[in-house]
Amino acid sequence: MSSEVDANLDYWMSLGAELSRTPRAGASAASLRSLADSLSFPEKFEFAIRNSSADSLTLLIQLEMHMRNEMLTKIRARNWEVDELARKCEQAMLEEHGAQEQRRFNELNDRLKQVHSAYSVQIKELAEKHRVAFRLAVDSLHSHNSIPASLIDEMHNETGRAIRAKTVDVSQAPDVDESYTVYIGSQLKSMHNIRLQSTPSLVDLCKLNNSEEEQSSRLQMAMSVYSRSLSAVILLVSKDPLFHARHNTEFFKLCEQSTELHFDSLEQQLEDNAESTRKANLWRMGNESQVEEETKNASDSLEIGDVYCTKHSNLHNIQVAFHLIVDDILRTSDIQSRNPCLNGIRNIVRLSARLGITTLYIPLLLIDQPSEATTVAWCLKRAEMMFKCVKGFLIEVCSSSAQHYNIHFVLPSGLLPSIYHHISTMLPTIFHLVPSVSITSQAD
Repeated sequence: MSSEVDANLDYWMSLGAELSRTPRAGASAASLRSLADSLSFPEKFEFAIRNSSADSLTLLIQLEMHMRNEMLTKIRARNWEVDELARKCEQAMLEEHGAQEQRRFNELNDRLKQVHSAYSVQIKELAEKHRVAFRLAVDSLHSHNSIPASLIDEMHNETGRAIRAKTVDVSQAPDVDESYTVYIGSQLKSMHNIRLQSTPSLVDLCKLNNSEEEQSSRLQMAMSVYSRSLSAVILLVSKDPLFHARHNTEFFKLCEQSTELHFDSLEQQLEDNAESTRKANLWRMGNESQVEEETKNASDSLEIGDVYCTKHSNLHNIQVAFHLIVDDILRTSDIQSRNPCLNGIRNIVRLSARLGITTLYIPLLLIDQPSEATTVAWCLKRAEMMFKCVKGFLIEVCSSSAQHYNIHFVLPSGLLPSIYHHISTMLPTIFHLVPSVSITSQAD
């Protein structure tokens, strides 16, 4: 056996035990290398995370942070240049529309398109570079319990250009933040955690609260990204499957700030979902046997209550995002238990049980921001409907599983204080709370 294999014998024995086919003591380096090559990237990553030294894991996390800083630098440079050109275009539109002004406006508009196109290519190339380097680091960590020196040197050479992560302003306390332990079920009861909280935006749940926590947050993500204890958030979107990309939403901006190292980029996942939507719409019309050309011409518009999901490893505490299709009527009108959006919530809960998602953030009122229509009566009626429906959905999935769930009911910030009070008072009347236990010590 070569000296390289001797130095990592314990490491390889752990790998063999993991695969239930431990290499023999006389196994050659080539056979061990062949065994490693047969593993998928998630398998290598999980093994490396569980068995690598603390120093090696620290370097891997620092490499991720370095890649994020590189991408964020590129994104900020693009945004600055685009904003400058957009401002000049607006000024040109306000000027007198002579032939010369019109020509200048057209030149600025063409320049803006060129900048978008050029940066799009650069960002894709940088993302691909990051993915290749990260997989090289994981392969080396898996095979040799170390990260290539070339990657470490490059990372250390760029440390002076590090950019601090943009964080969420937590100076203001949330309007409500209460936690409960509840029983679900009548005869066969199971215990779960419920949290009632408020946030300015659902996207804020995917952001870091403090830049100093970035390293620990990424380590937590690395340990859970392929686990059966995933966290998911429900985002409210329109019928367009490319809604985030076309409208450059806050969620899309957040995802592009760092390279997605484990899954496809958000833009690619949305495009794949659009293609799946076209096929699903053909199936809905009973035309599943149509030729491929008709699939391309089919509508990619989703229906109210439809749900699609995306996978993420570059967010804070969130590995899965469920995108629930809603309309403007939902923001003002009352809903019944048979509303398509509630059926979408039911499908999300059922899918969470199948995918190993144990923590779920649900927008309690099914709105992003409060409006004039969000009166006290309207909010209480909507909250009661959601509480009862989610309770029923949990009873349904818990009847065949003993899984423990953490359900976060999220309210938008800016509601009247009385609304938060009434909703927090309502929750214990719908869910069966676990009785608190008081322990007292008796004096001798």
